[in-house]
Amino acid sequence: MKLLIIFILCFSCLAGQPVIYPGGIVNSASYAGPPAVRSGIAPGSLVSLFGANLAPRIGIADSIPLPRAVAGTSVMIGEIPAALLYVSPGQINLQVPREMNVFQAAYAGTTSVVVQTAEGISNSVIILTFDASPGIFTLDGSGCGGAAALNVNSAGAVSINSPQNSISPGECLSVFGTGFFSTGNPLPAPTGEPGPDTPSRCALVRPVWDLGSDPIVLSGVPTVAAPGLIGVDQANLVVPSTIREGCAVPLHVESDFTPSQDVLISIKRGGGICVDPPSAAFGAFMQENYILRTADGISSAERIVGSVSASPGKKKPVAVLGRTPKYTYGQVGPSCNPPGYRTLSAGAIQVLDPNGLEISVAPLAAPDGVRCEQDLPAGTMR
Repeated sequence: MKLLIIFILCFSCLAGQPVIYPGGIVNSASYAGPPAVRSGIAPGSLVSLFGANLAPRIGIADSIPLPRAVAGTSVMIGEIPAALLYVSPGQINLQVPREMNVFQAAYAGTTSVVVQTAEGISNSVIILTFDASPGIFTLDGSGCGGAAALNVNSAGAVSINSPQNSISPGECLSVFGTGFFSTGNPLPAPTGEPGPDTPSRCALVRPVWDLGSDPIVLSGVPTVAAPGLIGVDQANLVVPSTIREGCAVPLHVESDFTPSQDVLISIKRGGGICVDPPSAAFGAFMQENYILRTADGISSAERIVGSVSASPGKKKPVAVLGRTPKYTYGQVGPSCNPPGYRTLSAGAIQVLDPNGLEISVAPLAAPDGVRCEQDLPAGTMR
């Protein structure tokens, strides 16, 4: 009986110690976090941390600059306390210190994250650090769907982008997110302080064609700290006249090869209620030859890869001989599945082997749709 009482008492003591859940540190806009590809945190970005016993009660920051402790809870990122916006037993919203050291390796590093309360110190979580790790806010706060974006017409009138209120090509679109900035950018506000009222300009970007999608890719677009907001970044772009119209046009931000999640904007010439163009489907298949150099010598491997993708207003991809196709790092954050975007089965693909005999390559079902991928005998490519 005494042993049972001691066990219960010890368990009760441990129950109050803070715990960070596995994969519980995510970008507050995209909810990207481990095991998402190249997910991490960046100086000045907003991060949400999930766990248990993270705070004794709900607490909200009531001062600027943001405090480094709220309701007796603090978060250490490396050796630096984070600026806190909100704490609760299950969730903390914070701003990563801009003073954080990012580059411990060629392009990124790692740091530890711990939560401290009156009940003790949490488990230490190691997470990747980048100079930028962008996420885009969405209208419903889920990380998927319509972007938190504003239409700004030529007269300066501002309105929220939505299917009922599309932006017209040639007008300025302001997209809001976090983690856009690099550490070398002189414009960000200090940790815990709102962005200044800094004039910003719109930049003209060209849509980038990728196999299987047609996103507007914001890369190298000037960004500013969103005026009056803490940890929020703003990218301004002129919607190009060449981009397709529709109710769910994908858009994402790339910074130093670290992409955000895909979000959706509505585009219609003249503005107003959006209209989706007819859907179309095209396939792209490639034979690839890899030359491998190892300690045992040189070897080669061959395979075929490809897919047939369909989407509203999809354009036929242009094949260019002798040019390496552009690859991306894939979806970061939640898998949102934009409406009307899907991959189709083309049935079995026939490839001739070195002897001129047919090899049947069957379509494969994958989490992101149907694809084609199979190793080929050496010498298939001629």
